[in-house]
Order: sequence, then structure tokens, then C-alpha cells
Amino acid sequence: MRNTMYLKLALVNLKNNRRTFVPYLLACIGCVLMFYNMLTLRYNPGLSEMPGAAVLESIFQFGVVIIGIFSLIILFYTNSFLMKRRKKEVGLYSILGLEKRHIAKILSYETLFTAFLAITVGLLGGVLFGKLVFLTLLHLMKTPLTLDFIITPSAAIYTTFLFLSIFLVTLLVNLLHIRLSNPIGLLRGSNEGEKEPKASWILTLVGLAALGGGYTIAVTVDTPLDAISLFFFAVLLVIIGTYALFTSGSIKLLKLLKRSTWFYYKPRNFVSVSSMMYRMKQNAVGLATICILSTMVLVTLSSTSSLYLGAGDMLRSLYPNDVAIHYPVDANQKNMVTILIEKQVSSSGIDITQPVSYRSISFWALHENGQFQPSDSVRNSSACAFEVLPVEDYNAMSGNSTTLRPEEVLLFSEGENYGQPSLTLGTQTFQIKEELASLLIAQKNTANSFDNYYLVVNSMETLDQISTMLVNEQDKAAQYTTFFNFTQQDGKDHTAFYHALNSDIKQVLPEFSMRGIDIVRQEWFSMYGGFLFLGVFLGFLFLMATVLIIYYKQISEGYDDHDRFAIMQKVGMSQKEVRQTINKQILTVFFLPLAGAVVHILFAFSVIRNLLLAFHLTDTFLFFLCTAATVAFFAAIYVVVYLLTARTYYKIVEAAS
Repeated sequence: MRNTMYLKLALVNLKNNRRTFVPYLLACIGCVLMFYNMLTLRYNPGLSEMPGAAVLESIFQFGVVIIGIFSLIILFYTNSFLMKRRKKEVGLYSILGLEKRHIAKILSYETLFTAFLAITVGLLGGVLFGKLVFLTLLHLMKTPLTLDFIITPSAAIYTTFLFLSIFLVTLLVNLLHIRLSNPIGLLRGSNEGEKEPKASWILTLVGLAALGGGYTIAVTVDTPLDAISLFFFAVLLVIIGTYALFTSGSIKLLKLLKRSTWFYYKPRNFVSVSSMMYRMKQNAVGLATICILSTMVLVTLSSTSSLYLGAGDMLRSLYPNDVAIHYPVDANQKNMVTILIEKQVSSSGIDITQPVSYRSISFWALHENGQFQPSDSVRNSSACAFEVLPVEDYNAMSGNSTTLRPEEVLLFSEGENYGQPSLTLGTQTFQIKEELASLLIAQKNTANSFDNYYLVVNSMETLDQISTMLVNEQDKAAQYTTFFNFTQQDGKDHTAFYHALNSDIKQVLPEFSMRGIDIVRQEWFSMYGGFLFLGVFLGFLFLMATVLIIYYKQISEGYDDHDRFAIMQKVGMSQKEVRQTINKQILTVFFLPLAGAVVHILFAFSVIRNLLLAFHLTDTFLFFLCTAATVAFFAAIYVVVYLLTARTYYKIVEAAS
């Protein structure tokens, strides 16, 4: 047989199997396009010049790895489905006289054609849509156009190599499977694994325990540090519980329904329960996978959109003043900084509030047994941040005339009020004369990741004593902080003012640090814009995988139910009853995973909220709105997929009549 004949057979096969081949090809093209675009962004030479370049590089590198891994998983899943559906066809080739090496050539041509089409169209699509993706990223990052969109040859080469490798491995797996099979086994291949499975009470109880454990961790975590350390363990328990309950628990439920005579012995219920029971093991794994992927879509999109939409409030809570300059305590340096600020204000014409300066020390402490002890680590749920300043500087910034004795302090807490009459730092106990309701250098925020305290003491001598007890040797020296705000709150970019002032101070002060909210804002939106961009990308990938699994599962069940419903119609089942039975079965298969995903996200709400607190997102209501909007959006897409799949399923089954 000539090679052209193998090629013609391969093309005819793909055409005849277009109902299953086209979605597979589209998935391949989508994976190639997404991987190429992410790789192009990762290796854009202008990325290193962007604000927050290091974070962006990490985000895009993570995206490249995740998309590559999921592309492998998605393509292997769809390939396994295609081969299962085609086992009869391949077995028929063997019965008709084709040798296994001939079948191998046909499969090789099919794979080669698919790979060529998917990689070529995917790369072309990546180039065509790459500019749009690129501009979307820049828009999310709210940054000037400093990156140039380029077509990266190396990205195309790496993408081609990865997907050629994936197609090669899938071909080798297919060939190995055919080599180890016999024609009779291939002819019966699509009916393999259809025995009624046995449900295990042990596996069901393990699933309940794992799911209950994951949910318990999720709802009881109350600090960001605990959320970070326990989140992935909780996710693992939920995944184990989901698979166990879908695999074994669902079978137990169906068997209970089967024992219920009032429910089971009705035509529609009898067919639905029997059909799902007959292939429940295969269905359960697919349903659990859909549930987990749906949960991943919801978590990814809700969390990244919350971070992006809340970035402005998060930024202002971390940086209550527009510009802050830190430098060692020295009266001459303080005067010099003030002069340089006034000089820059005069030359730029930008109005600012009167600069305020104060001296302080900062340190971390552990709150244990009613005392605050020195700590070198913040990786503890009882860690607290302290900033201590003298009453002289507090009076200067607030306009008060407060006096304090050596054992007295004023206290301001960013979170909940401390609420105690005294406070012990190390070995020294202070009486709290007043717990302040507000402070110029901080803002009240009851949802902070850590407890942040501001302490006002009677003198610099007391401040030095506290420093000796609690502050690391390298951080003991007190420092000045000079801050001010811009009075022009019209959205004007003050970065030129910031850079000019920074340059002036650098020429006269050997040690200083300076942060401006306009500069941080660029880095902030670069980082969270990158997070949202990656979240949308991964959300689309997970959604594509979910839709693909749902589609193939319903197509598979349609073919499997074809003969079954033909028999039912022959024994008197009407078309209406067939449609009602189909709708009930598809509704169960479709919306059980969605319901499971919604339950997962509801229980995960608390732990994800604490994770977002670690990023300083304290607006719980914003996260709730983003989660609700994400669930509604995903459910709408889910319904559309249901309607399309139900129609395809019905067409396959209807052919039985």
C-alpha cells in the first residue's frame, strides 16, 4: 500500500470523526496560542525596565509552567477519549487485513497532520492576537507604553518543541496500546469498564473525613500566616474528598435510590439511575475533575480581580502619606531635607502640605502571656509591629501639648483597640495614659495581617531604653521620618518631582531612603495587573479544560446510550419520555460538579480572605462581590455549555429511533 493511501485514510478518518476531532483540534490550537503568548511576554527584553520587573518575571514564568503542564494534561485526556471512541474502527481495520504497522502509519499521519495544523494555526493566532493581549496587559498595569510588542522567534521555537513532544508522546502511547491489544479487544474497547462498580463504605468515609477536614481548616483559619501555611493542605484534603465522594459516595447514593421502589420503578428514573450506575466509576472521575477545575476557575478569577480592584485602597492604607523620607537622627540633616523640599517645591510649582518630621524606632515583638518580647521573625501569628516616638515629636505633628511621665505612654493601634490599662515591653511595664483614636502617621484598619502599634513615650531616653531591650543591634539607631502630601489631588503625576527631590537628597545625605506613593503605584499596578492578567489566562485555560471534559463526557455517554435508548423505544418508551430522561441525566451530570464547586468556594471564602490579607487586601465586601460576580459569570457560561451539549447528546441518542 502506498504512503498516499495511508494519508488519504488518515484524512478520511479525521473527517468522519470531526464531531470529536474538531474540539480536540481547537483545544490544541488554544493551548499553543496561550503558551506562545505567555512565553513571548516572559522573554520580552523590555520587561526588565518595567516597574516591579522582578515580580512580573516571576508571574509570567509561573504562567509559562502552569500553561505547559495543563496543556499536557488536557491533550492527553482528549487523546485518550478519541482513542477509546476509535478502538472499534482500528479493530475493524485489523479484521479487514491491515497489519499493525499499517495502522501505525495511519495514526502517524493523523498525528502529524493534527500537530502541523495546531502548531501552525496556534502560532499564527498568537502573532495576530498577541498585540491585543499585549495592550490588554499594559492597560491592566496602568503604565505608559514602555514595552514594544515583538515577535519572538525563540518563543515560537520553544512552543513548537514542547507541543511536538506532546504529540509524539501521545502517538507513542497510542501505538503501544494498539500493539498490546488484539482485534477482538479493540472491537470491544469502547465498552470496556462498563461493569457496575462496587461502592466502598471505607472510601466514602475517607472522602467525608477528608472533605470535612479541608472545610474545617478553611473556616477556622483566622490569621494570614495560618492561611498561608495550611491553605495547600486544605486544598489537598478537598481534592481527595471530592474524588472519593464522587467515586464511591455517588455510587452509594445511586444504590440507595435503586433500593427505593417508589422512586426507582418509574420509567424516567429507572433509565437515568441504571444508566449512571452502569458507568459510574468512569463518570465519577470525570465529574470530580470538572468540579475541581470549576473551583480553580472561581478561586483564580475572584482572588485576582479582588486584588486588582482593591489595589488603590491597599496602597493608601500602606502609604498614608504621598512622600516619606527616612534618614539617621541628625538636626542638621533634618534642616537640610526641609530646605531641599522647599527648593524643589519652588522650582516645580507643585503645592504640598507642610513637611512633618519625627524620630522613631521600629521593631517586631511577640505577644505572649500579656507581654511583648523581642522577635527576629514575623512568621508567627502572635507577631506585632511597633513604632515608638517621643511625645515632643507627637505634639509637634498633632498640635497638642501632652505631657507624660517616664512610666506613661500613649498608644495607637491600627487594628482593634488594645483595651488594657498597661503594656509590658520586655521587662518594663508602661501605664497607658490614653489609647488614641487617630494618628497622623497611621490609619485605622481592623483587618490588617498583623497587629500594628504606635507608642508615644515621654522622651528620647525612654525610647533608647526600649531600643536596647527589644531592637536588633543593626537597627537600634533611631531615625528621622519626614513626610508630606501633595495638595493637588487631581490625579497629576508627581513622579518628576519625586525623582528630582530624590536626586537632590542623594547628593548631600550618605544614608537615606525615600518612598513616593506615585512611584509605588506604578509598581503596585504592574504587580496586580500582572496577577489579574495571569488569573484571566489561567481561568480561561481551566474553563477550556472544563468545557472540553464536559463535552467529551456527554458525547461519550450519547454514543453509549444510543443502543440503550433504541431498546427502550422499542419496548414502548415515547420520544417525550426519552427527552425527559436525557434532560434529567444531563442535568445531574452537568450541575452536580457546579454545585460542588460553589460549595467549595463558599467554605474556602474565609481562608482565601485571610490569604488576601497577607497582600493587605482588607475589603471583605469587595472580595464577596468579586466572588459572587465570578460565580454568576461562570454559571452563565456553564448553562450555555449545558444547552449546547444537551442538544448534541440528544441528536446522537435520537439517531437510535
